[in-house]
Amino acid sequence: MQDHLFISSKSNAKIKETTKLLNNQKRKKSAFFIVEGAREVTLALNSKFKAQTIFICPEISGQTDEYPQVIQVSKEVYNHMAMRKSTEGILGVFEKKPSNLQGNMHNLLVLDNVEKPGNLGAIFRTCDALGIQNVVLTGTKSIDVYHPSIIRASLGAFFTLNIHQLSFEQTVELIESQDLELYTTSAKNAASIYSFKPSKKWALVIGSEENGIGLFWNTYNQKKLTIPMHGKVSSLNVSVATALCLSALLNN
Repeated sequence: MQDHLFISSKSNAKIKETTKLLNNQKRKKSAFFIVEGAREVTLALNSKFKAQTIFICPEISGQTDEYPQVIQVSKEVYNHMAMRKSTEGILGVFEKKPSNLQGNMHNLLVLDNVEKPGNLGAIFRTCDALGIQNVVLTGTKSIDVYHPSIIRASLGAFFTLNIHQLSFEQTVELIESQDLELYTTSAKNAASIYSFKPSKKWALVIGSEENGIGLFWNTYNQKKLTIPMHGKVSSLNVSVATALCLSALLNN
């Protein structure tokens, strides 16, 4: 067993630097971000994200030697750094890396102003399960893809995808350069996702629950799709709607 540095003070400089990453603005300006949990840390490492430090609380976890760059911390210090507190006792600080749109460009998911961490995390899990490799976040709202809540909600699927933040214009340029057929979702004058026959190469744009897709997309040639609703409610959670649409397009 290796000997590891042990930190028991919340005023330690290393701990202070790490807790700054819990602040949204400071994290956006930083080259680093926090990952909590054994599963998430392992997925980050397996996806070639470089670990600066792996903090482990032996009182909670006991796992040390299987990770690189380990520093042990007391339970008090760990709870000071972690959003989930005493859940698993493993927290990593990783370097951000440029996201390159690559892999299977036959299918592209575009999320237009979808910003809630829980929804984004669930959508990333769906993409991983269905083999959608490339996701674009676009719109007028600033989304921090490295937010701990997004990574947590994705159960680490965040690390298996190529996630890129682009302007509307850059997104259209990408779609056109890859010769992808554009599909959007709409409640009116749209084809059912269950009977629609997609082309082999497509991009699906999903908007927020509150506003749908932005008016920007109306200026571009597109095919509108809808999810038939047979109950009393008129809408679905955006992560559920995304899962239904992607599954239908991939299986039709």
